[in-house]
This record gives sequence, structure tokens and C-alpha cells, in this order.
Amino acid sequence: MRTLAYAEVDRKSWDYISSNSPEAWLMHRASWIEIEQSFFGYSNLSFALVEGEDVVGVQPLFLSEGAGMAFGERLIHSGIHRHTGLALAANLPPS
Repeated sequence: MRTLAYAEVDRKSWDYISSNSPEAWLMHRASWIEIEQSFFGYSNLSFALVEGEDVVGVQPLFLSEGAGMAFGERLIHSGIHRHTGLALAANLPPS
């Protein structure tokens, strides 16, 4: 198994997991990730898990650089809603 950066993943493969994973929310979809990246100015660190040629998991992940502001912080998070954790393909074998 390997990881691929969001920019390297086919959007149809990404959205297939987002649409079929029991753990996925609307905010896992590629279009939502692009909205968050552009609207909120986050750095997109999202990645996919790939087994062979198949995407088997997706993780929205962003970096917010607020350290230059008063009381700001540098934050790695899964998006504005903060509940978009790892979403895995349905019925993955334990191995």
C-alpha cells in the first residue's frame, strides 16, 4: 500500500470512495476539497491510499497558516467541519 497526494489522484477514483465508503461525508468529495482549498486558502495536504492500482481510502487534510496573526496558530486539520477522517473502501479485507 502506498499514499498518493491529492493532485496525483484521478477525481473519479477519489469520488468513488467518497460515494461508497461508510465513513465518508459530503466533505470527502473532490469538489468539496477544492472549495475548501480555494475559499479558505488552506494548503491541500489531502491524500489517497492506493493498493496496486486501486484507490482504497481517501483523507481530506489541510494546513492553515495562522501563525503570523495575533493569537494565530499553525493547524493541520481535516477541513472546516473537522469530521472528515479517513474514509476506506467498503468491504476491504482485513489484510
